[in-house]
Amino acid sequence: MKEKKKEVEIQFYPDLDSCVENDEVNYKLRKSTHTLKITAFGCILLGIWSLIRMVLMFVADKSKIIDLIHIADTAEVIADNSQLLAITYVLLFILVFIFSSLTMLIYLAVGLGAYKQVQGKKMKPWFVILLLIALVMEVLAVWNVATNLEQSMEARGFTIFDEFASVMMSVAFVVLLIDMLVAAIRVQYFRGVLKKNKPVKEVA
Repeated sequence: MKEKKKEVEIQFYPDLDSCVENDEVNYKLRKSTHTLKITAFGCILLGIWSLIRMVLMFVADKSKIIDLIHIADTAEVIADNSQLLAITYVLLFILVFIFSSLTMLIYLAVGLGAYKQVQGKKMKPWFVILLLIALVMEVLAVWNVATNLEQSMEARGFTIFDEFASVMMSVAFVVLLIDMLVAAIRVQYFRGVLKKNKPVKEVA
């Protein structure tokens, strides 16, 4: 009885340099993928926290928000009308809540987009666009507070600690988003290199 000849699949690289290069690229790919995964998780968390922070600010610093309304009410229409003041406060809360929710959704979309790339998907154009939008928003937030610190404190009645915490949060966002963008580009690039240097298969 004749035995069936087993087919053995052998993989080999066109040259030794490609094999060595792939080992190095694999290491860099793993490192960049790990960074992308961490920044994606951080982006989602910070996006959720930004919404929670806004709600807490309106609840805990209600008196400061009302003071801001009085400052904006130059015609003193609201000053002597408690009902109108309450309505203005609620409308302001709704508007800020909607804006904060949209901001959070951008961060969630960016974080989930990064996770998809970690799982092997290609980097999508919408992911880069949303990431850049988020980055510009945070850079503008840092610039606005840093250049108008004294006026901001007087207008909003916040302490230097409040403003410093706000700036640090935005700076953390900026650093995280830059790390994410660099990691995403590196992951895409290294995967392309590995695909190019894919070993040749031969059946023996």
